[in-house]
Amino acid sequence: EHSLPYFLGTIERLNYPKDRMALWVATDHNEDNTTVILKDWLLKVQKLYHNVEWRPKEEPRRHRDEDGPKHWTDLRYEHVMKLRQVALESARA
Repeated sequence: EHSLPYFLGTIERLNYPKDRMALWVATDHNEDNTTVILKDWLLKVQKLYHNVEWRPKEEPRRHRDEDGPKHWTDLRYEHVMKLRQVALESARA
């Protein structure tokens, strides 16, 4: 959560026309304010970009087999790879 505003700032500062960029933003399994930060940022900048797709998921806050936010289980890796695939398919459409 503490580094997210810096990351979003790097997106804003990209040297490329924003009206030619599409943002696909997904967030889930959060135990902090990541969803609120992303939502607020997207509301502020969405009109600048060609397209914005927002996919928040509030629950569950953890993967069922994880011990904590830094515990990367096989299910967690699989979930991230599925999100990546959906994002790639969205970019190709």
